[in-house]
Amino acid sequence: MTPEGKLALTADNGSSGAADGHTDTVSGIDIEANPPRVIDKVVVGDAPEGLAISRDGKMAVAVLLKASNSATTAAFYRRNPLSCR
Repeated sequence: MTPEGKLALTADNGSSGAADGHTDTVSGIDIEANPPRVIDKVVVGDAPEGLAISRDGKMAVAVLLKASNSATTAAFYRRNPLSCR
């Protein structure tokens, strides 16, 4: 949630939090709306695992698993997430 409490982010993953080789999204939620609602979606890579928002609320980051938690036999498996390009 942003520091002033106006916007929240959620990691949207269709595989119960696990990597599945597909891209996923992060939703921006307007907390001040009644009822709160999704106002935007941003496409990110596979399996967003964590989110962080800067103290001034102007920047956000999504941490991705990049299939490092998948079976080594999976076509999309990456031993080291940082090695993905």
